[in-house]
Amino acid sequence: MKICAAVFDITIPAASSLKEKRQQVKSIIDTFRRNFNVSASEVAYHDKWQHAAIGVVWISMTPPKDDSLLSALRNLIDSKREVFINNVERADY
Repeated sequence: MKICAAVFDITIPAASSLKEKRQQVKSIIDTFRRNFNVSASEVAYHDKWQHAAIGVVWISMTPPKDDSLLSALRNLIDSKREVFINNVERADY
């Protein structure tokens, strides 16, 4: 068993206020939690209108499942036309 963590550094160019950014981030986090049973939260850039970092943590029993879960999380963000992924960092403990 291991603990896996990932941070998605994202840009939301269409956001013209913190409220608009937070709506997008909240939607992503809620979908992560509901569909993938992971813990997720906005972890950085709280005061930036068009920039956010979403941290995700899950417990895993099998490494191949980790890769497919990370890919599914990334695909969910990619499916949102107004959100772009700048970087993804992953760590296993």
